[in-house]
Amino acid sequence: MKDRLPIVIATTALVVSVLGVTPVGDAAGNAVRRALFAVNAGKVNGIRASKTPKAKRLLALGSDAKFPVGVQASGTIAARARGASSVVTPEGGASVDYPLSANTWTQLADEDDLFFGAATFTPPAACTLTTGGFTIPVPAFLTLQLLLDGAPFGLATVTASGTASQTRQLSTFIASFAPGSTTGRTLTLKVSDGCSDPGQSFTMTGVAIDVLRVR
Repeated sequence: MKDRLPIVIATTALVVSVLGVTPVGDAAGNAVRRALFAVNAGKVNGIRASKTPKAKRLLALGSDAKFPVGVQASGTIAARARGASSVVTPEGGASVDYPLSANTWTQLADEDDLFFGAATFTPPAACTLTTGGFTIPVPAFLTLQLLLDGAPFGLATVTASGTASQTRQLSTFIASFAPGSTTGRTLTLKVSDGCSDPGQSFTMTGVAIDVLRVR
């Protein structure tokens, strides 16, 4: 039937040209238009559509109005993890969990993921280290420990400037190498400070971490 359709269309078109503008000719013309529509059904400019990735096919968006993860291009954002809680760092350099939202995504088998971000915090009025009976001033810095699926995999530090609330970019290069198989990921975060004396805690009030796909 597929091979005979062009012959049917051509024959019908010939009938239309012979009959001209008559009721019979109009009916034949309608038949031609219906046949042409059938030939192009499911196509856009001659390109067929598909629900799954296929060569030389148009791919439909998913129910979330996005392309499937497997066809997302390099340079797209895999996740935008965010936190807006007010968390005080423990004294003595211990770490504390910092809650994140929108912190899960899928890393493809051949995809490296890069992590970029910034933290908002208020540093203490002073940051000192007491050792051997001496108290010395030290730089006030905040350490962010990134955990991927519960395992530590990257550290980033931000140094305070003054004592007011401030936002600093995470300057440390952090990456997750291609896992070899498609893997669901969860990013979590712990924070600590570099001040060792009592009453010298940081208050972290926000964080933004973007995960960039590289393929």
